[in-house]
Amino acid sequence: MNNPYLEEEDEEFMPPEFHRNEDLDETGVSQVLVERFIKYRMRYLLKMESEVNNGVCLGDGEIELLSRIVERAQHFDHFVYEFPEYKELVAKVVNLISEITDKAVENAQSS
Repeated sequence: MNNPYLEEEDEEFMPPEFHRNEDLDETGVSQVLVERFIKYRMRYLLKMESEVNNGVCLGDGEIELLSRIVERAQHFDHFVYEFPEYKELVAKVVNLISEITDKAVENAQSS
């Protein structure tokens, strides 16, 4: 795939499932998930936010990335349940995605 917004490893990424009866280093797992999100996703979300705030319409690659982030975020309900300390972070990311989407639609309608 020739999408500059997607890393090759993104194609097969699935968040790990957490089970209360497993003996996991839950703190380490949660830290890795947050670090991956910041490293691979947050920079693109902030770039998209800047672009739409400057009146730019999102391209196909940006829309695809946004769709994948939203799709993956739906799988983290159990993650927030297990790690309530990330509830605020997840809420802020969802709000950012909503703002980007709203502004992108506004830009597309006015162009």
